[in-house]
Amino acid sequence: MATLEQWKKFLVGAPEAQREYRTIEVFHPQLDQVYRFVSNYIDVELGLENTAPRNAGETIAFRGVTMQVTEPAERHDSEQNLSISFGNVDGTIHDIIDQITGQGFFDQVEIVYRKYYSGDLTQPAISPLYLFASNIAFSGPVEVSFTAEDVDLSQKRSGLVYTIEDFPGLKE
Repeated sequence: MATLEQWKKFLVGAPEAQREYRTIEVFHPQLDQVYRFVSNYIDVELGLENTAPRNAGETIAFRGVTMQVTEPAERHDSEQNLSISFGNVDGTIHDIIDQITGQGFFDQVEIVYRKYYSGDLTQPAISPLYLFASNIAFSGPVEVSFTAEDVDLSQKRSGLVYTIEDFPGLKE
């Protein structure tokens, strides 16, 4: 895995010989496969983190697509959502949506967002985001966009539980 220091140097210097790969993984129980896309013009083999929900620690082929991922920090509003848009010229998104039927509409479509640094493609450069798809919109037959967001941040625990094992200074 690229160290945080290497990642920071990459972001500051933006060397032409290195690049950033933004990826999404799409999963739903009714889909015939896990769909993985990378913002690139060709497919790329990338390693998954050891804690990945599917294919942990394996090197997987991500399909190259014309995709743009806008992170919350890159937006100029207060929304904390990940915006994803990409060309849909071959009908991939239509095919994915058509696989979900009946009771499957009540299950969330899981999105895993990962960023890789081309200096080290064995694992993501930063921790992945685990989100859920919402607000799918088609702009004609050639473009689709959707939002990836956390379901309900007010119900998530923040921080951690202080235990004596983790913090021995708490002992009497």
